[in-house]
Amino acid sequence: MSTFIAIDSSDATDTQAASSYREGNVYPYLESKGFAMSPFFGPLARRGFVAPAAASPGVTLLTGAGHGTYTSFIGFNFEPVYAVDAYATPEVSGKIAHFLSCDNALYLGPNFVKNGCLAYIGYDDNFTFDPDSADIFFKCDGQIDCGLADGLTVGDAVGRAKDVFNQAIADLRAQGNTYAASVLTVNLSHLRSPLDGSQWGRVDAKLS
Repeated sequence: MSTFIAIDSSDATDTQAASSYREGNVYPYLESKGFAMSPFFGPLARRGFVAPAAASPGVTLLTGAGHGTYTSFIGFNFEPVYAVDAYATPEVSGKIAHFLSCDNALYLGPNFVKNGCLAYIGYDDNFTFDPDSADIFFKCDGQIDCGLADGLTVGDAVGRAKDVFNQAIADLRAQGNTYAASVLTVNLSHLRSPLDGSQWGRVDAKLS
């Protein structure tokens, strides 16, 4: 059985909101499709716990929500779980990675790919959200994981997620919520994946 590593720091208001949505909607969907979850939530979202699990046989997806920098994905208590050149190759090699996190698609994503990651999906600038429409934002991003669980290639999963983003933006504008629509538009403009270049991996990569 294929396993996914779920890393949710949930130690701040914004990451709590993202984690709550993902743990209630995204991860159960992956499990319904036959994937086993190895969860690292709250205080467990630390490198010392995640690293050996990520290097274990059968892991095909690294995903989660947390803070980030251009060079790192941050876990509990603002400790880096992954940072450029600060992890072992078996943790990422042959896997797909998708983090709902600010900034780290810029440098950490290509660094993952350089070390054998099949594809990296994330954001190369801040991911922000309207608290009154938070679930809409997290649903859009969560479609990436759901698409992968459905057996889509990375390119197709990201493409489907982009369609969901664009529909949500149109719906928000139609409701007169131009602020949320504009924020979601900015997030979409900073979504990076192999569709944007081979430095983020292969568009034809799929979960096994």
